Amino acid sequence: MKSVRYDTFYHIAWWLCVVTLPWTIPVNSFCIILLSVVWLAEGNWSAKWQRVKEAFWIIPFFVFFSLHLLGLLYTDDLHAGLSEVEKKLTFVLFPLIAASGKPLDQAFFDSLKKGFVYSCGVLIMGSLAYTAFTFVNSSPSANFDIQTLDHFHLSNPSASPLWEYFSYVQVASWMDLHPAYLSLHILFCVLILLERMMDQTKIDWISLTLTSLFILFLCLLASRMAILSFVIILVYLIHQEVTQWNSVNLRLLEWQASWNIIKKSWITGVGTGDGQDALEGYYASFNASTRNMDFDSHNQYMQTFIELGMMGFISLLFCFFLPALRPGYSMLQISFILLFSLMCLTESMLARQKGIVFFTLFQSLFLTVKPATP
Repeated sequence: MKSVRYDTFYHIAWWLCVVTLPWTIPVNSFCIILLSVVWLAEGNWSAKWQRVKEAFWIIPFFVFFSLHLLGLLYTDDLHAGLSEVEKKLTFVLFPLIAASGKPLDQAFFDSLKKGFVYSCGVLIMGSLAYTAFTFVNSSPSANFDIQTLDHFHLSNPSASPLWEYFSYVQVASWMDLHPAYLSLHILFCVLILLERMMDQTKIDWISLTLTSLFILFLCLLASRMAILSFVIILVYLIHQEVTQWNSVNLRLLEWQASWNIIKKSWITGVGTGDGQDALEGYYASFNASTRNMDFDSHNQYMQTFIELGMMGFISLLFCFFLPALRPGYSMLQISFILLFSLMCLTESMLARQKGIVFFTLFQSLFLTVKPATP
C-alpha cells in the first residue's frame, strides 16, 4: 500500500474508532476491525517489530490479557471465560497498533479528542430529543419497572413526572447506554474542553457552551460514586441483617462478598469468567433476600482480584498508572487516569465493551503520541 494512501486510511480508521466510541457497540466494533485491517495491510513488519521493542509501556497490557488466557485453564465456566477474553482483546489490540504503527502526532491526537467531544455532543442532543418525544407520548420510562415505579411514587409523592424521564437510565435508553459509562465519556469531554479553554487567552464560547451542556447532562444521568457513604456507614451496616436494599447497602454487600472471595483465592483468583458465579454463590448463602441477586463487584479492582488473583490486580494497576512513571505526561493524561481509576472504585468499568475500549484506546494514544514541543 502506498505510503500516502495508507496514512490517510490509517488516520481515518483511528478517527472512526474514537467518534463511534459513545455510540452502539456493533458500529464501534466494526471500526476497530477496520483499523486492524488497515494496520495489517500496511505490512512493513520489520519496522513494526522495531517500534514494539522500544515500547516497554505495552508490557502490562499484554500481561493483563495473558492472565485472562491463563485463567481459562482453571475456570469452571469456559463459555463465560471466553466471553471475558473476547471483551479484553483491545488490551492487546490498541497498544499493539498504537506502538507499532506509524507514529501519530499531537495535532492529529487533538483532532481525535475534538471529534470525540462533538460526537458525545450529538449523542446528548439525540438523547434529549428522544426523551422529550417519549415524555410527550407518555411512553413507559426505562428508569422503573411496575414494582419500583409504585415504590418510587409512594416514597416521593411530590416528585415531578419530568424527573422520571429526564434522568438516569431513561435519558440514554435509546442507545442502550449505562449511565456510568456515558458519565465516564462525558466527564472526559469536560476535561478535554477545560484543557482547551486553559490554553486560550480569549473566551471560547463553543467550548464553554459544550461544557455547560455536558455538566447539565451529567446531573440528569445522576451517576454517583458511593465512596464517602461507604466510609461513613461501613461499620454500621456491614454486619446488619438487611432485607430492604438500596444503592448504598447494595454496594457494601457487593464489596463484602468480593472481599470474602478474594481472601479464599487471593493468589490465582477463581479463574476467568468464574467471578460472577462466585459472587452469586455468596449472595445465595447470605440471606433469603439476596438469594437471587446477580450483581458484580461494582469495583474493578476487586473484580480483577477475584478472577485473576494478585498478579492480575498488580498488572491492572500498572496498566492504569504506568504513565505517571514516565516523563512528559500532560495534565489531561493524568486527569484521564484519575477519572477512570476513580470510576473503577464503584463500577466494574472493564466488564463492558464501552469501558474497555474507552480505556485501552485513549490510554494507548496517550502513551504513544509525543506531546508537542512549545
